[in-house]
Amino acid sequence: MTEQSSPSPLPETRSCAAFWSLKMAYSVPDTVCASFHSFLTPFCASCVLWKSLGQLCIKAALGNEPRRVLDELSEIHSMDVILPTKFGLEIRTRCVSKPTDHQQILLDKQGGNLPTKINLKQM
Repeated sequence: MTEQSSPSPLPETRSCAAFWSLKMAYSVPDTVCASFHSFLTPFCASCVLWKSLGQLCIKAALGNEPRRVLDELSEIHSMDVILPTKFGLEIRTRCVSKPTDHQQILLDKQGGNLPTKINLKQM
């Protein structure tokens, strides 16, 4: 059996090494590998972000359930406020809803803060 020496596009990790050894062992075509990597890369990135958020939660003494933190913080919204004037013009501003006490505690523990006003840029 002849070994191929195709370069690995991903960093060398155990999972990558396992993937490349299986690829060579079963002679998987590069087109299949390309479509697999287009799925694998975003999936791995989301896993890394999820684990990072979990570690931030543990570090901030919020437990190890990032889903609960995200669910609580997802209730904070940005909104457009449009005020009509008597001259027919509108005053527009974008603002962020005030967090509840529980949400503010989560933000404080995570070291985050919310903007009070968001500047709109004309394009």
